[in-house]
Amino acid sequence: MTAENSFLVANFAHAAPGKLVFDPFCGSCSLLVSAAHFGAYTMGGDIDIRVIRGKEKDAPLPSHCRYARTLKDVAIGPLSNFDQYGLMRPLDIVRCDNANPVWRTPAVFDAV
Repeated sequence: MTAENSFLVANFAHAAPGKLVFDPFCGSCSLLVSAAHFGAYTMGGDIDIRVIRGKEKDAPLPSHCRYARTLKDVAIGPLSNFDQYGLMRPLDIVRCDNANPVWRTPAVFDAV
């Protein structure tokens, strides 16, 4: 999702201080970054553990990432977005398959 669309969705979800926003398909956490910008607590989930872990320092990147290969001391992952913008990190990013939701009570989150 583009940054512009993420801000629109976070605004539509009424993300605000004290609210809890859950993104079931968080990927790069663009929606969570936007919700955190508005002051909301955030949580994310994704089925692909590689997305959640991100790229570790000094790990080789694929050849199509030619510009990022020069970043030797930067960890690239979903949480680095929050650090870059000085936002509060998510409460958690979990690995889950949303075909079978892991949450038992649907009223836990203010926005999904």
